[in-house]
Amino acid sequence: MSIERNSSPGPDVIGVVEDGVEQVRFVRFPLDEAVVAPTIYRRRERTGPVGYEYVDQPNIVTAEGVVLEEQVTSELDRLLAGYGEFTGRPGITSRTDLLPVRGPQDGRVRLAVIEIGRSFPDGWGAALNLSRAAGIVVEPAPDFPERFVLRDEAYRPELELLVAELGGGRSIATGDEAPGEGAFVYGYTDPTLDDKRLLAEFARDWSGDWVIVPQFYSAEDTAWADIPPDVYLKFVDKQGPEAQRARFSVLRGKPEGKARFLRQCYEAGTLIVQREAEGIGMNGDPYIPAGEPCENPRAQVILLSQGAPITGYVQYSDKAIINDDSVRGPLQVNGR
Repeated sequence: MSIERNSSPGPDVIGVVEDGVEQVRFVRFPLDEAVVAPTIYRRRERTGPVGYEYVDQPNIVTAEGVVLEEQVTSELDRLLAGYGEFTGRPGITSRTDLLPVRGPQDGRVRLAVIEIGRSFPDGWGAALNLSRAAGIVVEPAPDFPERFVLRDEAYRPELELLVAELGGGRSIATGDEAPGEGAFVYGYTDPTLDDKRLLAEFARDWSGDWVIVPQFYSAEDTAWADIPPDVYLKFVDKQGPEAQRARFSVLRGKPEGKARFLRQCYEAGTLIVQREAEGIGMNGDPYIPAGEPCENPRAQVILLSQGAPITGYVQYSDKAIINDDSVRGPLQVNGR
């Protein structure tokens, strides 16, 4: 896939009209490339039989982005507030992965919730930097403490970028140093916060016009044999022993055959299944699956919040599972 940078403004591509205002808009932002950080991530690469080093990866961006208007932002606010109360951790810093999708009946664009991550909400530095490059004013500004602790050197460029964007002389400690009171640990993983069953349970009582949660399946309500093929399989703890053994945390599509290990995990409750949402690409047409010429890469909205939505970015990729090595575009959250 290739997305060219383009700094010239252009017309809106697609949206949902409510009271004369499109609620989800794909737009081209004026992008100042001189502001964009050259790298936000390092990859660990081997230098020999036992040695390794961290190598900076390029930060690939596009001017193509998304604007969320007041009504969809308000519904996202309600979603996050409800989820915070449901999990007993209101106001916590979080990351929500959302797919823009078209409704099968009316063709309107909605946002489908794929994941709400709360134990390792990285991406703030990239989001604030890209917003500044696109001329997006982020208000209110995120509230972070004066001290960060870094647990994984791969994320040092992104954390240093966050500190620079926030200003105020914040410090970064590394290694196994105790974080101390009030410090924000970058790279901390708490499986109890990111347990995939939490969203599945919360979704049972969620109802939204603009924000939907694709159906979940669990052994409590659906036998393994009755799961449809167009799903995503997710280990409830993406770094747990089951995911380590399977060598993946998320798998697209139900495997053919017995798939004994996955079935056992599903029946034991360590694997959950979510119905696939048919995402759309940056021009509003259906996403072209990987393996074909991709003129319309699939879009995924990454929303960063502290209780309420604050900022984020858009990822574009020709892959079915969009990872952090994708192309990023600006996200403007209106109505905060």
